[in-house]
This record gives sequence, C-alpha cells and structure tokens, in this order.
Amino acid sequence: MRRLKNNLIISFLLAGVKASSQQDNHFLLENFAPLVNNPAYTGDKDLNDLILMTRQQWTGFEGAPVSYLLATQFSLRDKNASIGADIHNNSAGPVKETGVFFCYSYKVVLSDKSALYLGLKGGVSILHISLSDLLIIDPGDKLFISDVNNIILPNLGTGLHFVYQNYYFDFSVPSLIRNKLSPKGVAGVNNENREDRTVITGSGAKFQIGENIILHPAVSVWLVKGAPMLLETRFSATLQKLGAGLVYRPLSAVGGFIDYGFRDDIRVGYAFEFPVSMFSGIKTGTHEVFFGYNFSFTKQKTLSPRKF
Repeated sequence: MRRLKNNLIISFLLAGVKASSQQDNHFLLENFAPLVNNPAYTGDKDLNDLILMTRQQWTGFEGAPVSYLLATQFSLRDKNASIGADIHNNSAGPVKETGVFFCYSYKVVLSDKSALYLGLKGGVSILHISLSDLLIIDPGDKLFISDVNNIILPNLGTGLHFVYQNYYFDFSVPSLIRNKLSPKGVAGVNNENREDRTVITGSGAKFQIGENIILHPAVSVWLVKGAPMLLETRFSATLQKLGAGLVYRPLSAVGGFIDYGFRDDIRVGYAFEFPVSMFSGIKTGTHEVFFGYNFSFTKQKTLSPRKF
C-alpha cells in the first residue's frame, strides 16, 4: 500500500497542473549559485569560480527528487562582461533530465551608487520519462501509452539584476521556450502538455550592524501557470568567514543553512529543510551540500552568501 500511495502521489505531481511548481529546480542554497535561475549573476564577485551542489529531497521517500549541479563562471578582460556554464542532472520518480547551459552577463554602470546587470542563457536538456513504470488510474490515458525517450529540449533564458547602494532587485525568466513534452507519435494529447515559463522576481539588502557582522534579508516570488505562487523569505548573516541563514516558504517548507570559508579559495555549506505541506506528516527531510572553489588565476575574492 505504501508503494502504491507513493506512485499515485508521484503520478499526480507529474500529470496534474501543479507539477509545474517544480519545473525549474530550486535549491535552498540557491544564493550560492543564483546564475542558474538568473544569468545576470554570472561573474558576480561574491560567487565561487567553481560550484558543486546536490539536493536530496524528501529522503526516505521512494522516487523522491534528486538534483546535482556543476557550475562555473569567470569575468572577461572587459570587467563589465562575464561568462559561465552549468551542467545539471535531475530525477524524480520516472523522470530523468540532464542539461547543459551557457550564460553571459553585462554590467551597465548607471551612477556611482547604482548598476544594472543584464544576463542571457541558452542550452539544451535531454528528458526521459518511464511512464510505463507507473501505476495509473485510467489505463486509456493517452499520456501514459508510451515512454518519453530522450527528448531534446532547447531553451533560452534571460534576467536582470539591479543594484542601488546596498539594495537590489531581480527579475528573470529562466526558460522562455515552451517545449512540447508528449511522447513522439502520440496523437490527441492536450496542447497544454508543454513546459511553462517560470517568472522569478525578488529583492533584498545588506546591512552591516557591527565590525564583522552583516545581515542579509531577502524575498523572492516564483510564478508559473497552473501552480500556486511560491513565496520565499530568506534571512542570513555572516560573521567573517562563517555564515548561517533561515528560509521559509509558506505552505511549502522551512529550512536553514550554514557555510564556512576555508582560506580564500574554498567554501563549503550544508542545508536542511522539512516540509510544512502535504508531506508534513511523513518523517522525511531534504538535505543539500555545497562546495565552492576559486582558481588561483582569478582575483582573490571576499565571499559571503549575499546575492549582490
């Protein structure tokens, strides 16, 4: 019964309109790799040159989402331009997706106190869904007749990052193209069986309250068609090389993270979150691990988990 329940929940998440709420991957430690969802952050001086991250969601739950991320970014000779790339692998139940994307950002200096960063990204993902492995309610459902075998999904994304003194505002659309997700050769499938665009907007600030203490409040909103609005509030603080923070998403999850910088070139972090939604009664949690490294040929950086 437990396996049947799990499969039914996963089927609902995949086939229902609310499945798009996790269409774009979301890390609790997203502040260490914001260029993935907003390419305008590419080349940010407070990010590591090399980023490794994993997210193990709902541990102990069969078919739970698992994500891996490898990202890198560098500033070009023109100090206002930067390039980057990310490779990711996501799996959730019968769904497996691997993608490679490249990013570019350019800084427009508006005044001594403000700047606008513009970003673009592009790449491809390969999607595979083993629909035949699911237990379905309606055997005649055309969506589940055959597997989705390695569909290539090209996409483009864009974003902006505006900074004024110690405040910032973000806006991004990580995926502009609405790729069709139906298996090849399947006719009569609803035209809405496509990727939906996710719109992400947010803002935050940095306040220094002591010689070595910096506070970072932030808020962001994720909007996608057919899914409830995702609101995330984030509060973090740094004390020299040690950082910690709390994240809360109403009706979704609550969690915290801690990170530490070794020397000037290595940073590690860990995050844990637990659900406050439909899975709140299940003894499960989500774990994330982060590793960041700065190459010796790049300029030494002062790292902090702020987003600008």
